[in-house]
Amino acid sequence: RRCEAKLTPHDGLIRIEDGKPLDKDPLLRVTAHTAIANATLRVRDEQFYSSTAVERGTTFQGDVWVTDDEAATAFEQASAASPWLALGRGRTRGQGHATLQIRKEPSTQTAGCKELEALNRPFLVSNRLAFTVTLDSPCLVYDQWGLARPYLTASDIAEAAGRGAEELADYTLVDWFSRLIPISGWNAEAGLPKSDVLAIAPGSAFLFLRTISETSNEVIRQQEFGRLAAIFAAAAPGIGEKWAEGYGEARFCDSIHWWKEDLP
Repeated sequence: RRCEAKLTPHDGLIRIEDGKPLDKDPLLRVTAHTAIANATLRVRDEQFYSSTAVERGTTFQGDVWVTDDEAATAFEQASAASPWLALGRGRTRGQGHATLQIRKEPSTQTAGCKELEALNRPFLVSNRLAFTVTLDSPCLVYDQWGLARPYLTASDIAEAAGRGAEELADYTLVDWFSRLIPISGWNAEAGLPKSDVLAIAPGSAFLFLRTISETSNEVIRQQEFGRLAAIFAAAAPGIGEKWAEGYGEARFCDSIHWWKEDLP
């Protein structure tokens, strides 16, 4: 049945449960307090404060990309030595206490091969190979005139992995869902706002395809999966400009694109 609902982007974070997108924004509550007059130990007039706080029990999960073994060891030692953190404002009033937990994830390259296999099951009969890119953070990419692009290219991914453009030259962007959002900033040294720039919004997704020979056997296909997984592992920390500042983080062959296994 055709859905007649208006298609609008989700405002905020979502997670997929039972095939449906659900809001993932954390629970918030409003806290209030007043200033106390030193002379009378009563409420000081006209000094009532309120703030919005993240509710206790909320869990945040993120990734730490470490390519140096010594840095990884130092990070684990620091985390183990200080598992308790105090975040945000109101720390002296007992707010913002949090625990830090570190969990090692399996090799990105190993996981990438499995995800590539799952994504490509519907494409076996058509002699095609596919991969998807889903952005986890805003991505800054520009065209030859220095204008923001609303889409990625295979060369963007190869460049992010430190490879030549020919590494993914056989793959073509065939479909995507994206939108541009403004990124603002503040120049602390000059005390002036930075000019707004346009970036591809988080959650934007891109599908790349290439046609392979009908005689390509499973061994060659697995070798290609391994080659792609190595490229994806190197490119995942950041695609495009300012990736060292957290822009352009990406997931490849995310399960949201293949969990029903009924892609056309």
